[in-house]
Amino acid sequence: MSKPQVKFTKKEKLLIIELYNRGLTDQQVADIIGIPRKTFTDQLKYNKLTATIKKVKEEPNEEMEKSLFMRGKGMTLTETRTEMDIVDGVPQAKKVIKIEKDIPPDTAAAFIWLKNRTKRWKDKQENVVTFDEDNVLQIEFINSRHKKKKKNKED
Repeated sequence: MSKPQVKFTKKEKLLIIELYNRGLTDQQVADIIGIPRKTFTDQLKYNKLTATIKKVKEEPNEEMEKSLFMRGKGMTLTETRTEMDIVDGVPQAKKVIKIEKDIPPDTAAAFIWLKNRTKRWKDKQENVVTFDEDNVLQIEFINSRHKKKKKNKED
């Protein structure tokens, strides 16, 4: 027996898109809408929103990637401050001060960027253990940065 399909209203669709744009997960959006996550994801398919949601989910990810990249490289930021005076009980801008701040490269951000972007920096490690025809143990240590073979003779 199939579940009844619910047509989201335009207002609900806009809310769903906005929630995803803020970086919420499927579970969080489903909780806000008030239905179970599985039902919610089924309804997204029925309402032909999956492609839109996929695109909307990518935008905050791309923004975070860009920020992480910039933090890993280091950057210069310009901070603007406005000094205020109160004249006759009314606040008025006295002076605008611009300060340039150098943010040094952050090795943790660089590591996270590399780990998630390139195969060479992945944490995954594989070991292949076999015996050859002479009953010699063959251990191949494979990790993303180094590949080497090590032979151990039978004890």
